[in-house]
Amino acid sequence: AALRQVAAAARVPVVAIGGIGVENAAAIAAAGAAAAAAIAAVDEAPNPTAAARAIAAAFMRAGAPATVPKAPSRPART
Repeated sequence: AALRQVAAAARVPVVAIGGIGVENAAAIAAAGAAAAAAIAAVDEAPNPTAAARAIAAAFMRAGAPATVPKAPSRPART
């Protein structure tokens, strides 16, 4: 619930970090995260490439954007 609230209120893309794996990637995407960092799940997997692909596929099936949206531009500093 908290991730959904943050994603709805944020003016920049929200990235979920911590405890991300194939079992919760879809829920994270459905909550509005633009991306997720699945470091341990990939690093500790017997086949890191397959793990990364499975997590990405679950994230995309939930309706996550194929690319991270660009953050709003800031005015140039003078």
